[in-house]
Amino acid sequence: MKVLMYSNRKSDPILWDVSTKEKFDAAFLALFRILDENWDCYYALKNDINSDIQQHALYDEARFGNARAAFRLLSLRISYEYESWELVNVVDPTVN
Repeated sequence: MKVLMYSNRKSDPILWDVSTKEKFDAAFLALFRILDENWDCYYALKNDINSDIQQHALYDEARFGNARAAFRLLSLRISYEYESWELVNVVDPTVN
């Protein structure tokens, strides 16, 4: 199984199952919302303060539920503080 894992120095890891396209889309939208609402990572994009045009457009689309835009925005910003995430293969230890 593959999971989306998000963590930062101030929070415990959060995992989402991304084993289907629907789950993948839902996971990235959920992470986008956490970064937007809980961590306010997109303050500059929300308030149009010297924001990157591409990121601003992706932010607007993601805000309205576009999972592809959320994924692209998160991918562009993966190295930003509090915005690091990774896709991880999880192995069931009970399966031989």
